[in-house]
Amino acid sequence: MKLLTFLLSLLLLLLLLAHVHARIEIYNDKFGWCTNAACDTLCTEQKFNFGTCEWYLLVRSRCLCAIID
Repeated sequence: MKLLTFLLSLLLLLLLLAHVHARIEIYNDKFGWCTNAACDTLCTEQKFNFGTCEWYLLVRSRCLCAIID
């Protein structure tokens, strides 16, 4: 019974993920600081739904802009 519940939950999750279409683009990939507010403003000006700041390698940041249909 637990296996059946798990498989049905997995199937439902796959159906939901198949329905959502997303596009993510990267802007301002550079050394330095970024903020979520600045990235969100930049991304909404570029006609995206929202944007967020991502840090990597401790000294680099970039804005991830997303469109979710």
